[in-house]
Amino acid sequence: MPGMDDAREEDDGARIDAIAGEIAAERRRQVTRWGRQDHPSIGPAGAEIFGPVVGRWKAINDARMESGAHSWDAILLEEVFEALTEVDPARRRAELVQVAAVAAAEIEAIDRFGVLRRGPLVSPDELAANLGRFTVLDVRYLMGGPPGREQHLAGHVAGAAYVDLDTDLADPPGEGGRHPLPDPARFEAAMRRAGVRADRPVVVYDDWQGRAAARAWWLLRHHGHDDVRVLDGGWSAWLQDGHPVEAGEVRAAPGDFTVAATPQMPVVDAADVLTADVLIDARAPERYAGETESVDPVAGHIPGAVNVPTTENLDERGRFRSPARLRAAYARVGADTAGSVAVYCGSGVTAAHDLLAMEVAGIRAALYPGSWSGWITAPERPVERG
Repeated sequence: MPGMDDAREEDDGARIDAIAGEIAAERRRQVTRWGRQDHPSIGPAGAEIFGPVVGRWKAINDARMESGAHSWDAILLEEVFEALTEVDPARRRAELVQVAAVAAAEIEAIDRFGVLRRGPLVSPDELAANLGRFTVLDVRYLMGGPPGREQHLAGHVAGAAYVDLDTDLADPPGEGGRHPLPDPARFEAAMRRAGVRADRPVVVYDDWQGRAAARAWWLLRHHGHDDVRVLDGGWSAWLQDGHPVEAGEVRAAPGDFTVAATPQMPVVDAADVLTADVLIDARAPERYAGETESVDPVAGHIPGAVNVPTTENLDERGRFRSPARLRAAYARVGADTAGSVAVYCGSGVTAAHDLLAMEVAGIRAALYPGSWSGWITAPERPVERG
């Protein structure tokens, strides 16, 4: 009896055959309309014409890919440019086959996910129109508030499975802070219970202005899921926009998500956090300055850190600002041009909100998971106030 991998290979083969059939049909339409055309390559002149363009693009694209900013359009352009500069017919043919393969991969992605705007955010209307295409996770959580599960049972997005921040998205408090990163095996098991699949996009939401949802987004991305989105505006926006809800417990079909062997999102520890070119503290200004501290036993911030509180990421409706506005906000602290950027908060949860905002803005940054609560577990570590 074929296993899951065999079935997936059969599905992949069927999709590729279907795309190949569409390509053949389109080629027949072209021949019918314009006849069989023979346009010769410009030969060696192509290398002279396209070579400088290819060089510049590859440098830009390589830097983006090294930072983890992968996209089908960037990969497709790189393959096209490489084909245009290839003079040898056999090698050019091989390059063009690669172009077709990458184009087919993007076609598959469109078929699977629709023509949705790609990126780390999804609007309530987009989610409502494509609800059946997503695995939806309810990660509602409020520090010091009632358990999110009670809110989930009272009402949630249809089909959304509940995920608990304290037990599923964090390990118990300790030297790693109040919310250490969860053990990978435990996180994998929690995501499978919630129905997360490797081949199905995920949407996460909360009712805490996206802070808990950002933690879930970051962890899934960190452990290898390549399509995770945060519901922009969260549960409040879902209700405000008039979308339907359901109540009661959701028992999701088990997922197959497997954590990646190599982490996909950058992390720094206490030994390295001071070496970041830009270190960002995502907490409220009064906690950053050490004027008040209602959560942790020591007030202040890590020396050299600059303050970009999570509230600056949102507009007056509680939704994320535009990429341009976010980029300008982080440019004010030098994050847009820095060689390395790290972010922390109180326990490594709300820092993910700044990381998400920078992802929207096209800026790559690392998380310091222990954050302030982990930093102060060692009395010898320096503290600044003001």
